[in-house]
Amino acid sequence: MPSTAVNYRCEQRKSAPEAFPMFDIYVNQGKDIPFNRDWANRRCTMTGFYPEHIERMLNFKIRSDDVWVVTMPKCGTTWMQETAWLIYNDFDFEKAKSTPLMERSPFVEMSGFMPPRPNKPIDTFKDAEELKSPRLLKTHLPASFLPTDIWKKKSKMIYVSRNVKDAVVSFYHFASALGVFHGTKEEFVEAFMNDDLFYTPYWPHILEFYHMRNEPNIFYTSFERMKKDLKGVIKDLCIFLDKRIPSEEILDKAVDHLSFDSMKSE
Repeated sequence: MPSTAVNYRCEQRKSAPEAFPMFDIYVNQGKDIPFNRDWANRRCTMTGFYPEHIERMLNFKIRSDDVWVVTMPKCGTTWMQETAWLIYNDFDFEKAKSTPLMERSPFVEMSGFMPPRPNKPIDTFKDAEELKSPRLLKTHLPASFLPTDIWKKKSKMIYVSRNVKDAVVSFYHFASALGVFHGTKEEFVEAFMNDDLFYTPYWPHILEFYHMRNEPNIFYTSFERMKKDLKGVIKDLCIFLDKRIPSEEILDKAVDHLSFDSMKSE
């Protein structure tokens, strides 16, 4: 794979827990990004395993019909993935029920922030590369860390934001369940505010996409709007993805499929 021309640098984050090293990573791309011409000071905190995978993401080959779901962790990512996948695949409920979402919509950089597993290697970059078109891809990375061709080819991106209080509480329970955080909720919130958690800082991540929300290739919405008016979000997404708005019967079936009870049972 040819090396990207984008400049980046990595600095180990001294305030992060010793058992779980973190790096501040700075990526300077922005020539083709709306409203930004110099992102040299944009940074993202990632685990100590990610630096060796930076170029794989920046050089990730984009297809003309790719759609990306971009969020901070615990901001409605899975909910939006399932919603967008249904729309982009003509409401194929049977395939949605029979095939795990992670296979239908890979989390592209996941293997880049996990420790190597010699006995059971995971390569989510490869999984995403080999997925048949049309691809719906998931990432938590900020705008400046996305593949450079996204901006050149104006790939469609769906961004979901969430109230920070709800997001951080959900993030805490998720990180605790995964075993990557062992402190109290108060300690987690402190780490979140100090950018000692992967994918932080929170506000720049959201604001970059908020400022680009009127770009024709970006669909910006919120967890709260999905909760309040999911049917309306589905209709708007159909227009964004150049899909016909389905009948009320299909819309009602989709809303039922996407309900919290239904999603939890998957």
